[in-house]
Amino acid sequence: MLSEKIAVLRPFLLLGVFLISSSGLFYLGQKSLFQKDQKAEQACQPFMTGTEGVVTLFQLKCSEDDLEEQGEGFELTPTFKIPDGMFARRFHFWRKVFTTWSKDERVINSEEYPEVVLEFGSLSATGGKRSATPKEISLLTRTMNKRIRHYAKILHGMHKKSPDKFSGEENRIKKLTDHIKDPQKYLKISKSLRLQQGQREHMITGLETAQKYLVHIKKQFEQEGVPVELAYIAFIESSFNLKAKSHVGASGVYQIMPRTGKQFLRIDRTIDERSDPVKAGRVAAKLFKENYQILGNWPLAITAYNHGPYGMLKKVKRFGTSDLETLINIHTSRTFRYASKNFYVEFLAMIDIIEHKEDLFPEVKEIEPIVYKDLKMPHAKRVKSFLAEHKMSSESLLELNPDINPSLVWRNGYLPKNHIVKISDADQVAQTD
Repeated sequence: MLSEKIAVLRPFLLLGVFLISSSGLFYLGQKSLFQKDQKAEQACQPFMTGTEGVVTLFQLKCSEDDLEEQGEGFELTPTFKIPDGMFARRFHFWRKVFTTWSKDERVINSEEYPEVVLEFGSLSATGGKRSATPKEISLLTRTMNKRIRHYAKILHGMHKKSPDKFSGEENRIKKLTDHIKDPQKYLKISKSLRLQQGQREHMITGLETAQKYLVHIKKQFEQEGVPVELAYIAFIESSFNLKAKSHVGASGVYQIMPRTGKQFLRIDRTIDERSDPVKAGRVAAKLFKENYQILGNWPLAITAYNHGPYGMLKKVKRFGTSDLETLINIHTSRTFRYASKNFYVEFLAMIDIIEHKEDLFPEVKEIEPIVYKDLKMPHAKRVKSFLAEHKMSSESLLELNPDINPSLVWRNGYLPKNHIVKISDADQVAQTD
């Protein structure tokens, strides 16, 4: 049965332009479609290697030239460039996470060297036509954890062997890791294997939502004098999910912590301005500006958004370098691990993704930006009176002002004095029509 499946898929796999996964069969485009990063990424194509229950297993088939090309850097924008080597390779990994692999797929890679992808598993039962059930996800996770143990055993054995004694599978892994010069690399990878979930569907949802706000958010970044590309951090932090909340209390698309938020925003039981992407974007822009003033370069300032500016400054002083790649390679701590070390390169991948979103996500529905004007409340007023005065519906008020708790509207509470409320702007609507 497996040989029949491979026979059917082999023509597509050999053409190197289709991806077969739980996301279905979709076109990746021709090589060099828009940039050299697309060419390098598409050079490594998925190859089905087998099945375990409901899980179909794939490896990325890469030539030595493909792998070498993935290590070549290039300019994304005049401000942001991808250096050769580590960042270039990890850029391609994160680009696949956000654009290619689905939420019903799990990728085996290394926390120590994230660009090393050994295998990925896809739920063949869904066929890309429906979301996986919790039971199916549990089966997928168990299967892939079993595969992690399989690869950990192989890697541990490779650590003890001479390369000239490697088998076929060991030689494949050797080729994937030839760029890593650390003699302990196989042992380190064996101890740091992990599962990465695909994010394609989350990106689609986030891109649709972001269309309503990004044009307004970018103005906040321009006003603060920081690169507008930094607005894309919202996709890294929350997939641009307006309702995103973390277990440590961060909230909104920019995942602002309560203590930080209260320095700039109103946060209480009825209004949490962190939930308004435009207001939160203004705070994020201020934080990036402050981080840059403290740390002196954008790779450190952007990483500091995740790790904290003074945590990064402490590392700079301790190790005597302000080069992020060097800090990533020489330092690991309880707090400076996978998320912090990959934050900047995820951002670089996101710049490229947003630049080419029409090619990468043709299914994203077009949504017009919200049209509004800000009104500062001269005094407190009940919601119903406010709605009547401005000829707005409660639905329109909540749509324009996601920072207002719906309970405030339902119980006809007071909109507080000095609060900035977005109201419909009939003049701008007429102009856009």
